[in-house]
Amino acid sequence: MKKLLLLLLLSLSLIPLAQAQENILDGLESEDALGRLFVQAFQKKDFKKLKSSFVPAELYPKISPNETQGKSEAELLKDKEVVEKRIQSKWDILKVEAKFHKIKKSNLQFQETILQEIPMQQGMLFGLDIITKYSQKTLTFTLIVVQNNERWYLLDIAMQSDIFDDL
Repeated sequence: MKKLLLLLLLSLSLIPLAQAQENILDGLESEDALGRLFVQAFQKKDFKKLKSSFVPAELYPKISPNETQGKSEAELLKDKEVVEKRIQSKWDILKVEAKFHKIKKSNLQFQETILQEIPMQQGMLFGLDIITKYSQKTLTFTLIVVQNNERWYLLDIAMQSDIFDDL
């Protein structure tokens, strides 16, 4: 009986872990959810949280069929690493700029997202403006996102000139 109870407790404790891993692979349910995740991750300096929304390597052939044609799974994973490093670099730049401008990230408030279709991308790639408020001013972050099977993923952070200059 004790073994059965222990086994039951162990299996129940693994369910949230499995669901969390499944959620990472499944993307987010809406562009707003992706925008909120970005703002929350930025507020908490939590790149790991942001990383959970990245495009899985399996989608690269759908996003860019000509560039990925004939690539092995290992090559696609290398491409994904390059993309992740590029996002990490841009993320780090945003953090440095925020620190330079003495931005108190906890005061950043998500307002809305505005989706912009990118021409000639079969409805998969979009620009996503994340509109936030900071001290009565509007601050906009722009992401490049992917929609696949009604799920949303982060592909890149679009860098504009110092977005904190007007604050």
